[in-house]
Amino acid sequence: MAEAREIHLNPRFSDELDEQPPEPREVHLNIPDDMPQDQPGSLLGQDSSLLTMPADSPRARPQVPQVIIHTDGACKGNPGPGGWGVILSCKGHTRELSGFIASTTNNQAELTAILLALQALTKPCSIQLYTDSQYAIGVLGKGFKRKSNLELLAHIDELAAIHRVTYHWVQGHAANRLNQRADELANSALRQIHKEVH
Repeated sequence: MAEAREIHLNPRFSDELDEQPPEPREVHLNIPDDMPQDQPGSLLGQDSSLLTMPADSPRARPQVPQVIIHTDGACKGNPGPGGWGVILSCKGHTRELSGFIASTTNNQAELTAILLALQALTKPCSIQLYTDSQYAIGVLGKGFKRKSNLELLAHIDELAAIHRVTYHWVQGHAANRLNQRADELANSALRQIHKEVH
C-alpha cells in the first residue's frame, strides 16, 4: 500500500457535505378546478383533483451531495517516487489535495489519487470522477481484468460502494483546466519529495 501524507478538508467544504437534507415528505400537486377532465388522455382522469407522490418515491427522497472530482498521479522512474493530486468541487466550493508516495508506479499513483479523493468525503455522495488514466477507467469503470494493484483496487471498491460513482476519462495534457491543475498538484508533490531526499 503506497504511503501518503495526512490530508484534511477545509471546514467550509466539509460543512457543505455535512449539510442535513430535508426529511422525506409527501408532495402534492394542485390541479385547477377548471381543468378539463373529460378529454382523451387527461393526466389525472375524471375524478382526480390532487396528485400525491408517496414519501418513498425516488423523486421525493432527499438528494445526496453532488461532487465533481478530478484526480491525477505522477511518477518519476516507474517505479520510483511519485505524487498525487485531487480537486474536489461541491456546491461552488473547491478543495485541492496532494501528497507524495515514496515508491510507486504510474498506475499506482493514479489509483492512489482516486482512493484518497474518496477517503476525503465525509458522507455518501453522487460523484462524477474524472481521470486521464485509461488503466484506472478500465479496471474501475469498464470491468477489465485485474492482474495487479489488487489491494489498492479493493480499497477503492469498498469506498466507491458507499457512494454513486461515475468514472470519466479525459485526455491528459489537453484543454481540460481541472485535469491540468490536478497534474500540477501531483507533480508539485513529486518535486517536493525529490528536494527533501536530495
